[in-house]
Amino acid sequence: LFDLSVFSDPERRSLFYNGIIKIRYIVKCVSLIRTYRFILSLRDARNLV
Repeated sequence: LFDLSVFSDPERRSLFYNGIIKIRYIVKCVSLIRTYRFILSLRDARNLV
């Protein structure tokens, strides 16, 4: 799947993990924003009724 030499080199490994953590953080933020917007749209729809 990916090169195993990443794991033998500590510097590259830390970069690799930092990348994964950053991606997970971005995904979490995006999902939070989507949930927030969804709740807001539900609230607006209820106010319109």
